[in-house]
Amino acid sequence: MKPLPKQGGTRLATIPKHQIFVECACGHKCPVPVPVLIERWGDLITVGEAIGKLRCSHCGLKQISEYRLIYQGGSWAAMQGAEQGQRKPPPE
Repeated sequence: MKPLPKQGGTRLATIPKHQIFVECACGHKCPVPVPVLIERWGDLITVGEAIGKLRCSHCGLKQISEYRLIYQGGSWAAMQGAEQGQRKPPPE
């Protein structure tokens, strides 16, 4: 019996400045830029759906054992979403 596809999840369109760092069951690890996935499958696909479609460039299998979303940008910009007070200018 095939596992059911993941429902819901983060759409790639909402994280265009990220990479998905994937690790295959064979041990191969690789960062995949989200814009590459959007170009291939469109911006309506979710992270979970994309992970299910990825194939390892080393062994050729679809066996992603682990993945992480990584923001590509400065830490100051990334932390702005965590700010609860007034916005401060970046340090010089």
